Amino acid sequence: MNENATTTDKPQQKNESKTKKKAKRKYELSSNSEIGFNIHELEQIITYLLNKVCALTKTNVLLLHYFSYSQISEKNIIFLYKKLKTLPFDKNENLSIILTSNGGDINAAYQCANFVQEYIPGKIDLFIPFRAMSASTFFSLASDRVIFNNFSKIGPLDPQIISTNSLIYGDDNPNSQQLPLKAISTMPDYFFNKIISLNCDNEIRKIIANSIINKFIERVNPFFLSQYNNIEELVIQYAKKLLFQKGFNEDQINKCVKQLISYPVHSYCIDYEEISNSKTLNSIINAVLIDSIENGPEINELLMNLLEMLFVFEMKTSIQRNQAMVNPYIEAVSYYENQK
Repeated sequence: MNENATTTDKPQQKNESKTKKKAKRKYELSSNSEIGFNIHELEQIITYLLNKVCALTKTNVLLLHYFSYSQISEKNIIFLYKKLKTLPFDKNENLSIILTSNGGDINAAYQCANFVQEYIPGKIDLFIPFRAMSASTFFSLASDRVIFNNFSKIGPLDPQIISTNSLIYGDDNPNSQQLPLKAISTMPDYFFNKIISLNCDNEIRKIIANSIINKFIERVNPFFLSQYNNIEELVIQYAKKLLFQKGFNEDQINKCVKQLISYPVHSYCIDYEEISNSKTLNSIINAVLIDSIENGPEINELLMNLLEMLFVFEMKTSIQRNQAMVNPYIEAVSYYENQK
């Protein structure tokens, strides 16, 4: 307890202690039975697990959990800023980020990763208990260590383009989509060759071609496609900005980014083994197995339980609201406060 606490602080601290004890009890029950918790109780358990991770890592902890239909977007930067402002980095300079994401807007992802990199005075450990794909791979480039378990994966940084649905519904709506630019750019040649090979007259070929083109335009606005022609160069420039701050030279960065944008499909899983066996990636991304770090096995168990609680939270909240979760779960825990 803080020795300088006033008498008005003590009841609040007692209440906080009671809350922690309740959350611990609920967590223990969740591990041993099929008891169903309400949303508030799940939030308490999630905070309890984050405090446990905080104590074991001896760092401040930031949870960035993007649900199935939530994407990294510009408005996340505000929430991220407000959460990081609550952490007393004058007491402990280091940060552990727990990240789960399918990706999102490449500009917003870079801004988030860059903000974290510039704001944190100490070391950044990135824990990936499950996935940090697509644009969220920028966080791997901004971190000092990327900590993997058996399920962890990051993804290629090949450019994406927003679908027409995103223009109608908004980037963070479940109806919006990010489409791989590589797949879109090769699509015309693919269908052209298929149509040419058809055993039919030219009029039928024209009808088929027009049908395909119309469907294509429904999903991808040609104006925005032309706007994103240079997005690959944008990815390279963003990666350079993040990695120059860590002292890497331009040759190292170019080789690493070239590999990250050259995978055959956007959903390709880049795991610990892939990175450790690649001289190019391994020279840039400091990948570490979680079992090799201090308290690693115990931290990994907590992260797996945390993921389970977050998945249940998403399911129950979506059912209650009758809509998909489009905003991420962002929470910060102070190591200094955790030690009181």
